[in-house]
Amino acid sequence: MDSILITLCAVLFNVSGLAETVTFHIERNVVVNCSKCLTFWTVLTYGVVSTDFSVRTLAVAFGCSYMALWLELGFSCLNSLYNRLYGKIYSGETESGKEH
Repeated sequence: MDSILITLCAVLFNVSGLAETVTFHIERNVVVNCSKCLTFWTVLTYGVVSTDFSVRTLAVAFGCSYMALWLELGFSCLNSLYNRLYGKIYSGETESGKEH
């Protein structure tokens, strides 16, 4: 369960733009720019720190990084849908504002 929450947090960290901000201020290309990489390393680190390193820990880290890919794709689709709907709503408001 913790691994899934870490995956969700890592994807939201990237989708929300915080990763770009961190990279801009650090002025280095670090691992936070990629949801898969960030998820893999944080889940692996959490697994090693909280338990011992095993094949199961490695498999969970790989599985979560693969899941992060699909979560990021889903969030990107939702973002695209939001932008299209917002554009329609905003253009409708400006058209109604011009009529008055």
